[in-house]
Amino acid sequence: MVVPIGMVRNTGINGIKERKVTVMKLYECIVDDGRNVFKALTAAKNKKELLNVYGGNGTFEKITDITKEYFTSESPELLNEHLEKMGWGEGERKIICALLEEHITRNTYKGK
Repeated sequence: MVVPIGMVRNTGINGIKERKVTVMKLYECIVDDGRNVFKALTAAKNKKELLNVYGGNGTFEKITDITKEYFTSESPELLNEHLEKMGWGEGERKIICALLEEHITRNTYKGK
């Protein structure tokens, strides 16, 4: 499953188009579905969106923002290595890693 790390919206003010980047965060969720308690990693813009999209699938016992743990300065290189081991082509790896690196650079989680 591919999880988007950011979505771009076009907004117009007085006829001028600009790109506005929506930052995605990664959350660790402890969920009780009434039969089992399990842990899931989920991407969302914020906790409110997380609950709106995934609510109704059980009770969220705990939600923790773990974005900084996964988005470090080493992440693009590590991702490239994993994708290469899985047989992804060079072009695909470069574009995916460049997008991840841009996301890290634009946001506050610059690494450990």
